[in-house]
Amino acid sequence: MKKHTRVLVFISCFLVLFLTGVVFAETKPAAVIILDASGSMWGKAGNETKIEAARKVLSEIVPALPDSLETGFVAFGHRKEGDCNDIEILVPIGSGNREEIVKKARSLKPKGKTPLALSVELVADTLKARDADTTILMISDGKDTCSTDPCAVVKKLKESGIRFVLHVVGFDVQDDESEQLRCMANAGGGEYYAADDTESLLAAFKEMQKSVEKSLVVVPAETKTVGRKTSLAKVRVAMPESAVKSLAFYKFTGKDGKTIKTVEDPKADMTHSLPSGEYTIVLGYANPNYQEATEVRTKTFKAEGESSVFFGALLFNIAKPLEEAVRNVIIRDSEGEQFSLTNEYHGNGYYLFTPKPLPEGEYNVEFAFSRNEEKPVPFTRALSVEEGKETVLEVASGIVMKKTEEKVEGWDIVPSGEDTPLFEIRRGFDNDEPLWRHFPVPPGKYDIIFHIKGMDQPLVVGEAVEVGKGEIVSFDTGM
Repeated sequence: MKKHTRVLVFISCFLVLFLTGVVFAETKPAAVIILDASGSMWGKAGNETKIEAARKVLSEIVPALPDSLETGFVAFGHRKEGDCNDIEILVPIGSGNREEIVKKARSLKPKGKTPLALSVELVADTLKARDADTTILMISDGKDTCSTDPCAVVKKLKESGIRFVLHVVGFDVQDDESEQLRCMANAGGGEYYAADDTESLLAAFKEMQKSVEKSLVVVPAETKTVGRKTSLAKVRVAMPESAVKSLAFYKFTGKDGKTIKTVEDPKADMTHSLPSGEYTIVLGYANPNYQEATEVRTKTFKAEGESSVFFGALLFNIAKPLEEAVRNVIIRDSEGEQFSLTNEYHGNGYYLFTPKPLPEGEYNVEFAFSRNEEKPVPFTRALSVEEGKETVLEVASGIVMKKTEEKVEGWDIVPSGEDTPLFEIRRGFDNDEPLWRHFPVPPGKYDIIFHIKGMDQPLVVGEAVEVGKGEIVSFDTGM
């Protein structure tokens, strides 16, 4: 069930609560609705404005309430702009006033401020003579713009002995606004719920009408205990212990892409309770220097009963000198369609070569070098990763150019027999970086071409230079 559906089911449920448990001296239950009619209610929630949505809800809900339920209606922000005292009891608590409440709601023209605390104070003042609790339902689309601490105001009213319960519905509110509204509800002994539109509210209330009507009939309750099993699925996520080092978090997303659960500080083997359904696991690969994690969608699976999702791990065994020129590590699935991860340098290379959790499959690994990040160099292809196992990629072959007396602008490494360079290295405008660093190179034979300042044509300084497995070639041009 969606969050806003649960919320709006509550709006009907709360009626059941005060119908059965809250009784005035006149033995009739009552509820007061406080509606936000501030200027922001002209904003849209779904396909209609929030004030239009509120009118629809009230016109559907209010006439359908049982006759024995007394109701009242209060609004604020509907008459003046910038006036914190623009609060009005439009319909006092009483019976037979349903059509009047709907009519008043339809006539509201949002324009003013949002005096949440003052509106609760006004309603509470009318309840002092009542002997039993009154339920107050406040619907607002924002935080208080007239009181710095509405939560404290509600708390003080409760402590004064006035008997009320305050429930608050946040209608299309931001996180910081919801915190204030939630605090008010807690201080008022009630609940806070978030809502996005009216469709689910109307559907939920119609489902609850029978329960509301039954609750008005006082009969001895009959009950029995029956057993039910949870519909929650148990999902195990496991990977080699080494792979956890690269993870900042992982999360489960639904078919709509929304996050259902985020697992921070993940362990190598964990089990999670989730509603049954289809999910995708998104891995958050850590980056250094407080950079946000890189998120990559991985496995999609169906959670039902007990399910398991396993990952393998890719480990790098890289010769220390060959780390110095690498700025990005790129890992893609061999087909280039399902998985793509780029770990960036971000001021240091701490996470470039830490073990990476990966779904089972075949992967290409590429390195992007300093000042050449836009052209990553393939180092290995179709490297196999299996579930629950570690695959080690050895990066032990490479090349380093001995520094020359000539003014070198750059150099290229071209696989022998081909025309396209494997990669091209160029100096900066103000220094020689990164010409003389060590660079990882797959084993093979290469032609080496230098670009010398003052020479119009590139200079071939080496042909079929072999880089063997586990060898770092130190190439001397003789210049």
